[in-house]
Amino acid sequence: MTSCALLNLPDEILLEVAKSVGGISYDRQNTLRNLTLTCRRLQPIATEAILEHPVVNISAIHDLVRVYFANRIIAQKTKSLEVFSFRLIRHVPEFSTELKESCHALIREYDVSPGYKLLWLQDLASNDKTAYMAVLIALLPGLEDLRFGPNVLRDLAILSKLFCDRTVLTPGCSPPCWGKGYADAVFTRLVPMIKSLELPVEGYSMLNTASSHSPHPSPFEPFASLLRLAIPSCALADLGFDNLPRTLRNLIVVGAKRVTHVAIMNDLYCYKERLPNLREVRIFEIKRRPVGLEIPELEHVRVCLIPHIAFSVWRPAGDNFEAADANGQPWNYTDDELAEFETLKSQRRIKKIERQWAMALGQGND
Repeated sequence: MTSCALLNLPDEILLEVAKSVGGISYDRQNTLRNLTLTCRRLQPIATEAILEHPVVNISAIHDLVRVYFANRIIAQKTKSLEVFSFRLIRHVPEFSTELKESCHALIREYDVSPGYKLLWLQDLASNDKTAYMAVLIALLPGLEDLRFGPNVLRDLAILSKLFCDRTVLTPGCSPPCWGKGYADAVFTRLVPMIKSLELPVEGYSMLNTASSHSPHPSPFEPFASLLRLAIPSCALADLGFDNLPRTLRNLIVVGAKRVTHVAIMNDLYCYKERLPNLREVRIFEIKRRPVGLEIPELEHVRVCLIPHIAFSVWRPAGDNFEAADANGQPWNYTDDELAEFETLKSQRRIKKIERQWAMALGQGND
């Protein structure tokens, strides 16, 4: 078939072809974006394929919001959203008056309390990322797949209900309670429809089940349709398998070590009756181990204890790297990005030392 004959196919068929472009999500989106630049006939079709499964830098959320306001029909059909922040955007974002007016209209019509609307509008006026993230989620009522893997948790206040329960004291909670009511309301409305959730792979602990005072429901209890979950090993350790949703079929654990493998298998055996639908567990290590060093416990569990669950362990082939997405793909940073991350890590270390000293001095004064 010649290229001209291909372009004569109906739009519906060309759209299905565009949606079937394979590869990792970032590469797939770049392929479709290049297609919009090289062929005028395919531009609207490739654009629709991108918008139905967008991949966006968290600093460019407002740009995606503007595009969806101009394509409300496509926004109703969008099923997945992937957000990342590990790659830096160096241009100054532009927030047009038209964009803000559209956001104001949506917020005024959205069903949240007047107090939440006021806070939402105030954050929008200050160009807060959380305000635009909440607008984006509100524009996409059909979302079923949320991927936040390559992100820093503090940038995702939209997830605060999973990590910070204001009704329960959680000593040492990390991150602090940075949630906002309007973001919680938008996310809560979406939760029952989510089938796939990828949490930030950044190391953190103390999900909101961690309490030394009183037990309370699992943060995943409202997820009535969740089939796939990607979660850091440290967060899973605090959450516990007994708090995972019974609907879960695929579990991805990121950042695991050998001792984590053994703990995961032990917990799976103990709580297998609470997870009757679980069929696959994928473990991603972020540090390379010597070739040939296998885990006998893994084979033992696979064969003897839980035969209906498929296990797989992914190990990086290269040296240690800073982070990977849930597809197991390491990020290839530029020199400028690496330098900036080193600065951020130094700042975090200084803040950690300051907190430790403050706690020590406070205990000493008591």
